[in-house]
Amino acid sequence: MTTKRLPVLLFLVCTAAPLWTSSAAAQETVRYAIVSNGKTQGSEVDVFGSDGRIDSSFEFNDRGRGPKISAHYVIGASGMPSRTDITGNDYLKAPVDEHFAVEKGNAHWKSTSEDGTTKADGFYISNNGPAAESALLVAALLKAKNGSLRLLPAGEARLERLMDVTIQDHGRSCT
Repeated sequence: MTTKRLPVLLFLVCTAAPLWTSSAAAQETVRYAIVSNGKTQGSEVDVFGSDGRIDSSFEFNDRGRGPKISAHYVIGASGMPSRTDITGNDYLKAPVDEHFAVEKGNAHWKSTSEDGTTKADGFYISNNGPAAESALLVAALLKAKNGSLRLLPAGEARLERLMDVTIQDHGRSCT
């Protein structure tokens, strides 16, 4: 992770984390505009259900190229996705059809580029997920022992404190 992305992830975690960690009865919707060179080039809309479901739509237009996806997550008791379904098209307009599920202690994922199964002891990183997925990963890392998690299908993610920053949004502060 580069330091340029850190404020974006911090913002996503600070603004969206209360939505998937609360026991609110109603669903919440968070909308983001993606601005490049002073122009809105895309958007992401994340709908957080009270039942641990997150529905996300993400679109970005870069001179006629860019992804357009719909992602659906079911968040388990651990705070990590127990199911992920992502469809649409990637940056170069190739089809995206990606699925992940945890069943009976095993994790299985399938996409146009891979198909695998392993023990369900990590956080699945999709090939084409929206920014909400990165925020979910950061929230899970904040809960993890030693600030690290195994990534599925491979790898490890960890959090490392670089500095403390306070962000304010609509009267709310997050450090």
